[in-house]
Amino acid sequence: MTRLPGEGDISKLEQDTRDGAPRSRVSFLARLSPAAGRAFLAVTDAEHHAPGSVICRQGTEGQAVYVLERGRVAILREVEEGEPVMLGYRGAGEILGEMSLVSRQPRTASVVAVEECDLLRVGAEAFSNLLREHPGISWAVLSVLNDRLQEADEARTSVLQEEQNLARRVDRLTGEAERLAELARVRRETIQLIAHDLRTPLTVIDGCLQMLELSLPEQALAPAAKILDLAERSSQRMMSLLEELLEAANRDSLEAEVVREPVDVARLLLDAVEGARAGARGAHLELALELPAGRLSLLGDRSQLQRVLSNLLNNAISYTPDGGRIVVAARQVGQQIEGSVTDTGPGVPEEHRELIFERFVRVPGVSGRRHGFGLGLYYCRQVVRAHGGRIWMEPGPGDTGSRFVFSLPADGGQADDGNA
Repeated sequence: MTRLPGEGDISKLEQDTRDGAPRSRVSFLARLSPAAGRAFLAVTDAEHHAPGSVICRQGTEGQAVYVLERGRVAILREVEEGEPVMLGYRGAGEILGEMSLVSRQPRTASVVAVEECDLLRVGAEAFSNLLREHPGISWAVLSVLNDRLQEADEARTSVLQEEQNLARRVDRLTGEAERLAELARVRRETIQLIAHDLRTPLTVIDGCLQMLELSLPEQALAPAAKILDLAERSSQRMMSLLEELLEAANRDSLEAEVVREPVDVARLLLDAVEGARAGARGAHLELALELPAGRLSLLGDRSQLQRVLSNLLNNAISYTPDGGRIVVAARQVGQQIEGSVTDTGPGVPEEHRELIFERFVRVPGVSGRRHGFGLGLYYCRQVVRAHGGRIWMEPGPGDTGSRFVFSLPADGGQADDGNA
């Protein structure tokens, strides 16, 4: 995590925000009717923040919304390395943190005080009750979200300028190794900036859908329930694709530390199968788990390996036709644990069996139920390699379907030096 500005950095940050001051904004409380305004103020608590203090931190769950009574705050996007990226600032009268609460997503940026700030705080539960009891507050939040969407369009120019600055930094480097290292870092930062640029309108869309569900009367909501559900699921799918993109960028460094702890293979596979069962059922597929009688154990990062299995299962569910079968299995081979996901789908031509583990690669002419960026298998390979293992694809039994296999050192076994 990058270091956010401290008190000693505030004077420059404050000058930067003043130099880029946006159009004037309407106070949130001024958007409310007198009755709604009184109800809102009745559940607030006062807070004071000194310059340099972090009011909301990126990646945390939303616990409250704030109205800034006095002062100025900066909205910062933290990147993996280097200084945080300035996305803008908020002034007196504006609401903060509403997007995280209404979309039920972790905060996508940090909010840092650049002046002495007085804020009104409303907890998540009280805010949810306000939205239900006072529809005018819901519509006021929607109008704020609309303003945020317009700001996201304007911020795109700043993102492009930042990308150009990154490229210029690379041009100034002379050593080839230094240039390659910087290029890899620039690529990760650029992907993070693009993902943030996309996440903002998606969060607004999700927030608007939540607001509609809370504010529409039951008689109007019922006929539109299926449409709203479809829109919500599509929005969440796009958000998932963005997370996949970010994970792939962050996984580019094979030297990233991996937590090494004993992992019960049977439990790992069982949890993965249970997590995929609903998707398999919806696709009319049989999902089976096959394990040997003995206990299998390996050393690794359970959460990362869980995601590998989830990606492999999602891939199998996507490409296996209705009525097909998916089998998840594990066995010990010498000092290695082999896990596998076998399906009865169309299979992969031999010339593509290595390529499909590269980024953004999909088998030509083959379409599935779900559409991704072609990053799921790339992520699997990066994680397996970071664990000292290897992953490959081979035909299923009788040359039918596909069998994805990953081999990892058993608890006490040696790492495999293969590069597959």
